[in-house]
Amino acid sequence: MKSLCKYLVVVLMVSSFVYACAKQPAFDFGDAKAALQAAEENGAEQCASLEYAAAQRAFAEAEILMNESNVCSPNPIAKETAGGGTEYDYCISPVEYNETLKEKLLYAESRAKDANNKAIAARESCNIVKSKLSEVEDEISLIRDDLIESDGVYYLNKMLSKYNEVGGYIDDCRCDDADRALGELLAFLGDSKSKLAVSEAKSFVGEQKCSAEKYTVVKGDSLWKISESAYLNPFMWPLIYWANKSVIVKDPDLIYPGQMLDISDEGCYDEAEINRSVDFSKHRGPWSLFDGK
Repeated sequence: MKSLCKYLVVVLMVSSFVYACAKQPAFDFGDAKAALQAAEENGAEQCASLEYAAAQRAFAEAEILMNESNVCSPNPIAKETAGGGTEYDYCISPVEYNETLKEKLLYAESRAKDANNKAIAARESCNIVKSKLSEVEDEISLIRDDLIESDGVYYLNKMLSKYNEVGGYIDDCRCDDADRALGELLAFLGDSKSKLAVSEAKSFVGEQKCSAEKYTVVKGDSLWKISESAYLNPFMWPLIYWANKSVIVKDPDLIYPGQMLDISDEGCYDEAEINRSVDFSKHRGPWSLFDGK
């Protein structure tokens, strides 16, 4: 009876050993696989490429290890080489196998979670930029036609090019680059609005009726004094002279009480005309003014 018991114990021990060697450990790949899938769904391949690649490598190595044929052989396997010699393949023990597989799976799961967290944070950052970009798109749409009509196509093209650049960075999950490019786009938008404002102001001035008032020269007057009163700039007196050459026949320095002069509004003149008059005034040299005596 004792012999039989000992025999049964030995059989059970051998069976357990053979079973352990013949059957691969039943590791559940679920956690690692789920972590990888979550990371993939959140765009980790783009937004956290290094962490995601490390998780994929570890998981692939675990799968290869699961399929190793020499894991469970308890003894060296003799193989005949091409030269007629013999070589041995040594297997790893079940304990070592289990620990190695567990380590790779845990590492894969950990890196996948890191990749997922990084991807989520990056996407949130990109979404902020994307929201701002949508607002800029609306503003561009509002001024697009006005820019085209006011010869602002250059500014419009710059904005559209930069707009596409920001969108590309967002798609590639390059959120810092997207934020930088958005700042440049906002600067272009500001320039475009300034250009449009100047154009609209010039258009408004052009649409105003150019009016002129009659002015009667009094004793002590000069074109310098009249210009200072009419335009708040005495150097613009040549505008009055050029508009009244039929009255001021010989010399702009010589005007007389009772003469009727046409004084046009400053809005009647464009910037080039005003600059020309000021330049003429400053470089004309000395002249004598009628002192009223």
